[in-house]
Amino acid sequence: MNGIKVTISFDAKSSEDGNKIDIYPRYNPDSPTSHSTSANKYAFALTTSYNHYSFSMTMPTVSYPWYCWLFRSNTNTTGGSTTATIYVKNAKCELGAVETPYQEAPEDLSNEVTTVKTDLATTQT
Repeated sequence: MNGIKVTISFDAKSSEDGNKIDIYPRYNPDSPTSHSTSANKYAFALTTSYNHYSFSMTMPTVSYPWYCWLFRSNTNTTGGSTTATIYVKNAKCELGAVETPYQEAPEDLSNEVTTVKTDLATTQT
C-alpha cells in the first residue's frame, strides 16, 4: 500500500455532540503507537446524528506492511470526551481518489434473500 492513493468513507455519530474522531492507518499491530504521523491523521467533529465523512490520502511509505485503519475517540484535544461512545457504520476503503456510494456486499444481500424465502415458506405452511 506504500504510496497508493486511497479513499476512506463512513457514516458516524457520537453519544455526545462535538466529540472528535481520529482516523489513522496502522502498520504494526504489535505496537500500541503504530499509527502514522499526525500528517496522516484525519479528525472529524461528530454530532449525535449520523453524518457522512470521507477523505483521500496517499499511503505513507513505511517498512512494515499496512494492516488496518484505526478509528478512535480523540480525548487529547478540546472536544474530546472520555465518556462518549462513537458509532461508525458503512465504512469503506477504496483504491483511488474517487468515492463511490456504499452498497452491501452481494453475499450479504444473498443471505437476506434466503432468509426472506425461508420465512415466507414457513409462513405458507
